[in-house]
Amino acid sequence: MLNKNKKKRIAHLIPSETIGGVESAAKTTIGIKNNRFTFFLKILSKQKNTKSYYSKIKSFIEIFFSTYQVLNFKPDFLIVSLWKSCISAILIKIFRPSTEIILFLHLPKSVHFIDFIMNLITARISYQIWGDSITTLKERGKELRLDPKIKKRSISFLAYKLRPKRSKKNSSNFIFWGRLSEEKRVNLSIELFARICREVEESKFIIIGPDCGELYKLKKQRDKLNLNDKIQFISPLDINSIKDIAKDCLFFLQLSREEGLGMSVLESMQLGLIPVVTSVGEIKNYCIHNENSIIFKDLESTKHVIIKLLRNNSEIQRLKEKAIKRWSEEITYREDFINAIESLLEENI
Repeated sequence: MLNKNKKKRIAHLIPSETIGGVESAAKTTIGIKNNRFTFFLKILSKQKNTKSYYSKIKSFIEIFFSTYQVLNFKPDFLIVSLWKSCISAILIKIFRPSTEIILFLHLPKSVHFIDFIMNLITARISYQIWGDSITTLKERGKELRLDPKIKKRSISFLAYKLRPKRSKKNSSNFIFWGRLSEEKRVNLSIELFARICREVEESKFIIIGPDCGELYKLKKQRDKLNLNDKIQFISPLDINSIKDIAKDCLFFLQLSREEGLGMSVLESMQLGLIPVVTSVGEIKNYCIHNENSIIFKDLESTKHVIIKLLRNNSEIQRLKEKAIKRWSEEITYREDFINAIESLLEENI
């Protein structure tokens, strides 16, 4: 039970400044001010690329140093996202047992064994479990065998309220923004685009994001398919720059093997793009085939659905409007994050 007259200290830890939905959403909470609590977001390591052995070692050294800094902050509540932050949570709980841990989950299943172990341990010492969606809480809860008595809360992952920029010209262009990593299956997206491009020659595909080990292979695939003038790779951009490019596109193409909420998908819907996506993670609960999106089935059938749609302008407009409407009334991540903290404090008075 917390002293209601004491201003509480709350920290949120994320491992690094890499580009992704977790990091983008978390950064919207910078500068939160409240007369009941002091909040800060702590990025544990400045290492953006940990492919080399040296950078991995340096990253872990920075994490331990940052953990010491967080301990000096003496947080009443510590929110941790992603498995490397769990290392800090475990250490802080050992040296400051009074700190209550909140494990924030962002994927419906672990990405590897260390991820599973770190989150499993942290879940056992956590006061509450938060998730980026109901699906993540439900599926990851089963995997981690969460105590049914522990309080769980889903936090909105709508980082920004976006308005589409209108283009006067019709388009059959595709766009993707996100990590160029194996689980995103950008190679499958390129294969689908190649099949469409054979029948809709004016189409282009713009791929935006950081290389997470796939860029070389994706460029080789593009070259092999003779699509150098059709597929463009662009380094990471901020959302406003993406909006300028997206206004001349019609489809957002992402065929991930797995996802949590899928932040770039909901961003694309707000911008009036039609998502062409796999029905995974929370995406299956907000992307509805032929209602506000196209759900990928296989290469050939999905190609035919898209080509048929391109011949029906009224149907294109219907899907675009439905996609925009889906998120028009949704609360933002920052707002819901503050609500969750307020609820946390109310429970501990």
